[in-house]
Amino acid sequence: MSCRRCWGRLFVQRVVTLAAKQECSVAKRIAVIDDDPAFVEVLEELLAEEGYTPQVFQAGTADLPAVRTFRPDAIVLDIRMCSPQGGWEILAALQQDALVSATPIIICSADVRQLQEHAASWENLGYRTLGKPFDLDVFLGLLREVVGGPSWSRDDLSRDQTRRP
Repeated sequence: MSCRRCWGRLFVQRVVTLAAKQECSVAKRIAVIDDDPAFVEVLEELLAEEGYTPQVFQAGTADLPAVRTFRPDAIVLDIRMCSPQGGWEILAALQQDALVSATPIIICSADVRQLQEHAASWENLGYRTLGKPFDLDVFLGLLREVVGGPSWSRDDLSRDQTRRP
């Protein structure tokens, strides 16, 4: 067998291997639920740059069917939207929805006192909290803790079958 033929086979194998890896690498979906246009613009751009698939929802509880359809891998929720109860209503609806209730949630707010008051109960539910304004690197670190990184590997996909029917 000639060297050219051998190298050709190795090249084809390498291309097929890379294509298979790219095919099974799917960007994780992050739902951002917040009514502040400037905040969601920054977060949407940051998440996209980091390799996530962000989707912004700004209409409060009216967006819940769209959040459900999006099937996020994590949710970033401002607990104080439109009204002091806006985020609470969304959180309650998310908790009652069988499809998204197991989704990790990062609850953020400029009302740091409120975050501190509820931090223990939210942590017991598996939620994370973050006061606004926050350092973007701290946010990304927290997001990596709850979803493991911007894309799914084949192993992640097989382990996650319980959440994704």
